[in-house]
Order: sequence, then C-alpha cells, then structure tokens
Amino acid sequence: MRSGKILLVGGYGHVGTVLAHELAVRYPGQLIIAGRHCDLAEALAATLPGGADAAQVDVRDEASVKLAAQHAQLMVNCSLDQRTPTLLRAAFANASAYLDIGANAGAIAGMLALSTEAAQYGTCALVGAGLDPGCTNMLAALASARAGGAHAINVALLLSQGDAFGEVAIDYILEALAYPTTVDYLGQRQELYAYRERRHCEFPLPYGRKLAYRFPFPEQAFFAETLQAKRAANWYAMDSAAINTLLAAAVRLGLTRLLRHAGVRATTRWLFQQLSRLPGGKDDVCALAEAQGPNGTWRVSLTSHQESKTTALCTLPIVEALFEGRLDQPGVWLPEQVVDPTVYLHALSDLGLEVQILSKDERDKKEAGTNG
Repeated sequence: MRSGKILLVGGYGHVGTVLAHELAVRYPGQLIIAGRHCDLAEALAATLPGGADAAQVDVRDEASVKLAAQHAQLMVNCSLDQRTPTLLRAAFANASAYLDIGANAGAIAGMLALSTEAAQYGTCALVGAGLDPGCTNMLAALASARAGGAHAINVALLLSQGDAFGEVAIDYILEALAYPTTVDYLGQRQELYAYRERRHCEFPLPYGRKLAYRFPFPEQAFFAETLQAKRAANWYAMDSAAINTLLAAAVRLGLTRLLRHAGVRATTRWLFQQLSRLPGGKDDVCALAEAQGPNGTWRVSLTSHQESKTTALCTLPIVEALFEGRLDQPGVWLPEQVVDPTVYLHALSDLGLEVQILSKDERDKKEAGTNG
C-alpha cells in the first residue's frame, strides 16, 4: 500500500457517513473527511474510531481541491455529479486512485473520455461505482455471463417510500424528471427520458412482479460497449403504486417541467423527504438485472435495506481494492470493465446483502412452489 490517505469528498452526507464509518474500522487514522462545510467534516471526523482529518473542499475552488488532494492516495467522490471533472483531474495530478459514485450519464461519459489521459498519469479511476450505477453493472455482468452473452439487458431498481433519501439522491430523481439526459459517447448521442415507457419486472420474492418505468440511470448507455449488449434499458419503481402512477401522469401532462424552477423543486424535495415520516413506510431496496442470451434468461438480484447505506456498502469493496492496490489498471473504467462480478458479489454477501442468481426456469419453479 502506498503512503497516503483516503479523501472522502462529501464524506458527511448520507452515503459518505456510512462509508466513513466502515472505512475507519478497516483503516483507522487513514481518512480525510472533506466537503464545503468544514464544521460538518470535523464533527464526523471526531466520531470515527482511530480519528480522522477534516478538510474544506469546494469543487468550484480548484485551489481547495488541489490542497486536499496532495495528501490523498485515493480520492472518493461520494456526493456530487462531476459535470466538470475537477476532482478526477486532481487525482491525475497526484497520481492518486479515484472512485466516483455520481450517476449522471453525461458526466460519466465525460470522465470515461479521459481514460487515455488517466493512463498517462498512472491513475486508476472507477466511475459510476455506487448502487445504480455500480452494483447494478455487476449484476448485469454476471447475468450476461450466465446467459452466454446478452442480446438484451434490463436493469430495474425498486425503492421504498419510507426510506430516508439524501438530498443528492432526491435531486438526481427530480433532475431526471425535469430534463432529458443527454449522453455523448463514442461519437454517438443518446437522449434518455424518465417515466415515458413502462414494463413489468420480475423482482425476487417477496416483491414479485412490479410495474416499473423507464429511467435514465446511466449504465444502459454503456452496456453496448462494456457487455456487448444489443439492447439495454433501465427501469425504476417505488414500492407505492400510487406514487408511480402520480409520477407517470405528471410526465404525461408535462407537469414535471415545472421542476426546472428552483422554488418548485425545493418544495418537491421537501415533499419527498416527508414520505419517510409516514407511518408504515418501509426501507426495502432491491436491484435486479435480467439478461437474455443464448443460454436463456438469467436474473441476478440484490436485496437490502436503506438506499444510502446500501450504496455505501456497494462502494466499499471497490474502495478497499483501490486503496490496497489490488485494483490498479490505469485508465477510467466502469466497474464491469475491471472488477470480477463473482468476487464482488461474494464481498457484498459477506457484508450482509442478499444476492440471488436465478435462471428463468429456476425462478418459475420457485414461484410455483411458493404459490402451490
């Protein structure tokens, strides 16, 4: 292991806090908690076993980024979508490893375009490396391998209205509802839209068959290259059919364009946050990848609780591999390009997340036995 620490940018947010506690146990005294609010970073650092440093980092201020990056062996962006890759370029300058959990497809495409430059600096960077994208990419990679190569990949994410989502997660959903997502990658332009298409997705029990809606999660834009898929799509569902129907109707009527106004978006963000306070709400998380290929249809799923905690745990094995030097291929990569999905999913199982692998025939038999 090279000398240096793990710089967690946004380390006091919902995902960052969970990740910081997990890493502090494994690497005591090796963390720098960073973000725009140094007081929040210091408060979290004081609670971590083994202690941690704190730093003020604002990605709009390159000087603050460069100063903090000087002490980092690994930089982890656990909050912001890097439309301008300030953090990634700071990793280049310090030959640091880099991990980014941002989910904006355009931002990810922009960072992937810097792969040759990263290789020149000796930087290994993983982008789109959270829950969705990230874990879902690995589910799709394993399902595709079991299917003998994928003619079609469908990835679905089921979240619960009772979960306590962080502001970054809520803003991501609202942004996708308000605007189309444009992806320029390998000379082609794609536009991804939210809630304009729907399909039934076969989640593992106890969830079963759920109506889900097309959503601009980014991996669908890259599976043609990384998994040689002929078709790929992402789908999203809340556990409340009423919320799904309401969002679909709002898109159909053009009401979601109102989310482009700051005041409307702030009110809607507040309403999302209140959902977790309703009685009887759950915090279930289920991610599913389905691949159709020469060996039939295969589904691989992950089931957990709390979206923020699940995202942090999905990130953890890759952070460990980067920091310990087990993952060091220079370039900018999506997880499925450089991480073994079987090893990765075993690591998630060891962390207490439930992973299931089913062919279509096995799933049908299991459900028939349950219904019988």
